[in-house]
Amino acid sequence: MRNEGLVKLLSGEKRQLRDGPNPGQPSIAQPSPAQPSPAKPSQAQPSPAQPSPAQPSPAQARPGQASLA
Repeated sequence: MRNEGLVKLLSGEKRQLRDGPNPGQPSIAQPSPAQPSPAKPSQAQPSPAQPSPAQPSPAQARPGQASLA
């Protein structure tokens, strides 16, 4: 019974969204693709972070810097 009530509520909300804010839905859809776009540069940051772990590898060869690390 509860599931049926939820389905009715969801169907009613969907009807309201379809009837009223039709122009509002595409506006919401526009920022949603904009969110993964900043996520792409965040993935570009670990790419320079990979050479950074390559730097401590020569630092390990030097016992003085290894002691500081």
